[in-house]
Amino acid sequence: MILTSTHGVKAANIDSIKTELEKYSKSDTTRIRILLYLSNAYVKIQTDTSKMYAQQAYKLAKEYGHYIGVCNSLSQIGTAYYSKSMFDSAKYYYEKALALAIEKNYTEDLSVRYNNLGNLYLRTGKYKTSLAYYDTVIHYAQIENNIEEMARARNNIATIYYEQGSYKSALKYYLQGIKILEDAGKTADVETTLLNLANVYFRLNNYDKALEYAHKAYGMATISGSKWVIVSVYTTYSMIFQKQEKYDSSLHYQFQALHQAELLNNTYLINLLKTNIAELYLDVNKIDSSEILYREAIEVSKKIGDREGELVAIAGLGKVLITKGDRASGVPLLEDVLQTFMDNEMREDAFETSQWLANSYSKAGNYTKAYKYLDIKDKYRDTMAKDEALKAATSMEYDYELDKKEARIKELEKDQILKETRDLSQRVLLAGLIIGILLMGVIAYLTNRNLQQAKKKNELITQQKEEIECQAKKLEDLNKFKDTTFSVLSHDLRSPINALTAAVNLLDEGIITPEEFKVYREELNNKLEAVNLMLDNLLLWARSQMSGEHTLDIEKISIKRKVLKGFAVARDAAKQKNIQLIENIPDNLYAHADRVQMEMVFRNIISNAVKFTPDGGSITVDAEQNKGKVVVRIKDTGVGMTDKQMDALFDGSPNKSTAGTGGEKGTGIGMLLSYEFVKNNSGEMTVESVQGDGTTFTLSIPADNS
Repeated sequence: MILTSTHGVKAANIDSIKTELEKYSKSDTTRIRILLYLSNAYVKIQTDTSKMYAQQAYKLAKEYGHYIGVCNSLSQIGTAYYSKSMFDSAKYYYEKALALAIEKNYTEDLSVRYNNLGNLYLRTGKYKTSLAYYDTVIHYAQIENNIEEMARARNNIATIYYEQGSYKSALKYYLQGIKILEDAGKTADVETTLLNLANVYFRLNNYDKALEYAHKAYGMATISGSKWVIVSVYTTYSMIFQKQEKYDSSLHYQFQALHQAELLNNTYLINLLKTNIAELYLDVNKIDSSEILYREAIEVSKKIGDREGELVAIAGLGKVLITKGDRASGVPLLEDVLQTFMDNEMREDAFETSQWLANSYSKAGNYTKAYKYLDIKDKYRDTMAKDEALKAATSMEYDYELDKKEARIKELEKDQILKETRDLSQRVLLAGLIIGILLMGVIAYLTNRNLQQAKKKNELITQQKEEIECQAKKLEDLNKFKDTTFSVLSHDLRSPINALTAAVNLLDEGIITPEEFKVYREELNNKLEAVNLMLDNLLLWARSQMSGEHTLDIEKISIKRKVLKGFAVARDAAKQKNIQLIENIPDNLYAHADRVQMEMVFRNIISNAVKFTPDGGSITVDAEQNKGKVVVRIKDTGVGMTDKQMDALFDGSPNKSTAGTGGEKGTGIGMLLSYEFVKNNSGEMTVESVQGDGTTFTLSIPADNS
């Protein structure tokens, strides 16, 4: 639950001000200021009391002819209605206050008046209009030198970006707001900004960081007496427990928040929290209870003009109806709100809604529609993944701004690391370029060879028809392989390059020290090791296609050492997925084979096993000598293969890449190369697999007992 930044007074001051009001008997500007102060103090505690004091101030200011007091009273009455979610009434008083201030040329607090209207449009889901008002707030706040309003405007702009799923921009503006307050030695609105930062980290799935900032916000709110912030903290706790599937704890905090909202008598908050509870009921399969709350939320949202709340509740009702089997009613609801989510760039809501629609159409057998909504879902997933890629950098930026932890970077060390990272980036780019040229050369060579053969045997076209069709199919596969390979290269080469570029930028901007850069060096090395394996496969495959023959260097090789080398290459990837690597191989077991090719065979099969084994699995390699052959079995507890996949594994086509259990990609030629290399060494390679129950590769190659 994200909060906008408005004005407030600490509860501890209220009693003393009320006492001062009772003692003060004059009806003048001082009394007007006291009444407005109390109205502001009560706005988030007792809304009706806040409105009462504002109305008293308005009446007195009008009688006294004090138009600044009239403007401020109108704004405060509007804020009271805003807190009660009576947005039409709030808009009326806000606009009346702004018009009077402009008419009377009262420019001192124009930033505050524009901020009120910006908050109103944000609450009602009119983000573009809201952004325009907040830009105006910044303009007037700079003229007025109003530090608090400069910070509030940035906090509220950040809230819009948060609602739209642009978390990098949201963090940027939240940090700007906090920095403005810190530089000026102000503490106003810090609790609100801390809570909003907690919600951003929640969306980025960094729950520890989210809890850290939520705890800080709660501590400040208990001191300031801000029940709004306390309600929001409870809501944040609930959302975190919901994601962790701790539904009892999640419901506990939602009802805690609801209780506080009911004490505030705030219709907007109560309706929002009931919508959250409806979502939780859907998660725990209390379908009827969920439907009742969603329908109630839709009606309340319409009544108070909360367009965003109405859309979220309609989407929730659509999910409930689909869950109950009433697709005919549920799907149209989701399709209607999806377009509005997309128009308003509400990415999280658009992502989740399109996912529901894709699943619903898929279950109904309408794969055209299912693909359409999957495409929309992937679009928003990719957009949010870009923000996710910047999460670590932004987090460090925040720590730097808030905690002042970083020291200056020594120029000599910085230049040396920058040079190393740039050289590394250039080498990766050069390797990618070489592979691209080699692949194009292979395709051009094969194309030219096929055309020459077709020309020479033109008169025998009838007899050679089957052969030509076979060659055409091979060329088609190669072209598909080219497309797939370039796609994978663009992804897998971009990832380490982007990581290196990010590191350079962090160093350039003075965000990390050389010591902290070492933390990322292991991750960069892992990325480059994976790219290196892919490039080795591509180079070997391209060379075999160009030459059409294989030159072997047969020698005595230790099976155990080759397997352990394969483990070494795959160890980091296995560690990330908590996969055990186990070998049961005698020390004195030797084979008669080409060392380089067999190393590549073991690397490819073990890496492939890691790719398709889910978290917590295992890969076991054992070997023995039997009738002059070394028999090696590589067994994993992965996802397994279908019969069709096993039939296609060694059919000669490299275009068979499949994403791994962790989303890993590849070119699809590793297993094909391994199969060819085993055959080159007078061996055999077979596969046994049961879908969902793992895979076993068995290699049989000549033993060496010399």
